[in-house]
Amino acid sequence: MALQRSGSGCEARSKAISRLRHESDCFAALAMTAMKFGCGQRPRKGGSMVDKTRTIILGVDDNDVCRHALSRILRQAGFTVREAATDEEVLRLAAESPALVILDADRPRLRVSQAEAALGEREVWYRTLFDSVPVGLYRTTPAGQILDANPALVQMLGYPDRESLLAVNAADIYANPQDRWRQAALLEREGVRDCEVQLRRYDGATIWVRDTARAVRDARGQVLYYDGSLEDITERKRAEEALRESEASYRELADSIADIFFAFDKDLRYTYWNQAAEKLTGIPAEDALGKSLYELFPDTPETRRAERVYRDVLRTQQPQSLVNEYQLGGKTYFFEISAYPSKRGLSVFVKDITERKQAEAEVIRLSNAMRMSTDSIVISDLEGRIIDVNEATLKMYGADDKRDLIGKSAFDLIAPEDREKALAGAAETLETGHIEGWEYHIITKSGTRTLVEMSVAILQDGAGNPIGFVGVNRDITERYRAEEALRQWAHIFEHAEWGVVVGSADGQRAEMMNPAFARMHGYTVEELTGKPIVDLVAPEYREGFPERVGVATEKGHYAFESKRLRKDGTSFPALVDVTVVKDEAGRVLYRVVNVQDITERKRAEEQIKAALAEKEVLLREV
Repeated sequence: MALQRSGSGCEARSKAISRLRHESDCFAALAMTAMKFGCGQRPRKGGSMVDKTRTIILGVDDNDVCRHALSRILRQAGFTVREAATDEEVLRLAAESPALVILDADRPRLRVSQAEAALGEREVWYRTLFDSVPVGLYRTTPAGQILDANPALVQMLGYPDRESLLAVNAADIYANPQDRWRQAALLEREGVRDCEVQLRRYDGATIWVRDTARAVRDARGQVLYYDGSLEDITERKRAEEALRESEASYRELADSIADIFFAFDKDLRYTYWNQAAEKLTGIPAEDALGKSLYELFPDTPETRRAERVYRDVLRTQQPQSLVNEYQLGGKTYFFEISAYPSKRGLSVFVKDITERKQAEAEVIRLSNAMRMSTDSIVISDLEGRIIDVNEATLKMYGADDKRDLIGKSAFDLIAPEDREKALAGAAETLETGHIEGWEYHIITKSGTRTLVEMSVAILQDGAGNPIGFVGVNRDITERYRAEEALRQWAHIFEHAEWGVVVGSADGQRAEMMNPAFARMHGYTVEELTGKPIVDLVAPEYREGFPERVGVATEKGHYAFESKRLRKDGTSFPALVDVTVVKDEAGRVLYRVVNVQDITERKRAEEQIKAALAEKEVLLREV
């Protein structure tokens, strides 16, 4: 900044300014002074003169008319003009480093000495600020000489004092000296803002700093020095590195979990897509990232439902869950989707619960079956402890409430002599998956014994691991009694001395018979099976056969005497007893016919008749 004062090399200009206050041509003289100032500058390199539009002249006068007139003339001459009417304005505008200051000579308080004093005070103020700010400030030459550094920078770099730091070349402070020269080249072109580099402290430790600097040039455009500021960002860089490591661990964890995991930004675009998501959907992460929900999945009610939940979580910042059904690869899947708010958007965990839903459906089906079944159904764990029973089980055991049975060992309900067999059945069930038709005696609440037929299957979890048993018990006491009766009847049937034959519903054919029936007719069982029954009736009795069949059908039971025909053509008298078996609708199912050879009885009757006749004759003779 050039300050023009009387008594100096610019004395002519000062006198001219003083005279202009009293002469009518003052403004012309001022213009000439300004022109002489502008034209008296040395030409720049290349022969061009000073650019007057970039030359600032500060005009100081408390007379508004004179000040404005002066400014008008100077602007017409092509100069840039600043005006000041008070001391405060002079000090403020002096910061722009005007090339020329034109003072009002009639104002003692605006003497040059006062301006210089004020500028000195401002320089002290700026120095105080330079030394007290907590940010490191520096000034270096392009060659790396450190011209100045504030205490904050000395402390940041750990040097014992300012002089020690100024004695070092700036390039030696960089952890990588090449960073200094790259940064200097950038400063030459456009300056540096928020450039992050590593510096080496006095003790050898490295720190991260954020550098903002500019190049200060002379009037010819040559770089004089660099002014800049340094902010220690070491802790932030450590935090960022820790965050990167955390994110790497987080990504590794997210990729290692079996569940699907992905993340959205606030526009519901995918920012993360783990390996489980890739595997299930067949969509690689690189194809998913940056895409929207509808760019990956079709516009279906399920997709829209998920979108509503996602947007609601973004709005409320509260986690939510839903269960959606999807068709993938021709299969039906159920997914539990849990969305959580995050700083960047959403984190979403998707769990495949298809097996759980199928298990739930199976439980419902089993529950319905248990409720509707007339057979006893018992569910127990692998140790045999009862978990659940149905109403039929309560009835079978004579229990009043499920609590009477739940928690007890199913083996304790089995008769002692059958428990070893029951344990063997459980072991076989674990090995083969199920058993059928095993018979045990159980002990009811009243102490009575009941014979049951038991079928047992293994219960498994979603992974196929056995978790318990489901047993179906059927009371076969009555069936056993019937079978026992049938066995007894079969014994009688096979060994009876009279003939027994089971005829068809229409009474025409022999379908089953005992050996005595075949033997009394001179046949084997095989020869008579399927043979018309009427063929075994003596010819003289065949005419009334249909009538007898009709009577038996109508009454359900009919006994009569007849004559039977043997294979050799001989006949014998027989007592025939017919029982007709019908269903609930009254339809004939079959006929059971008992045939007893009464030849001896008939012979005895004839003998009795002969004896009576002979006795009667004797009585008449007497």
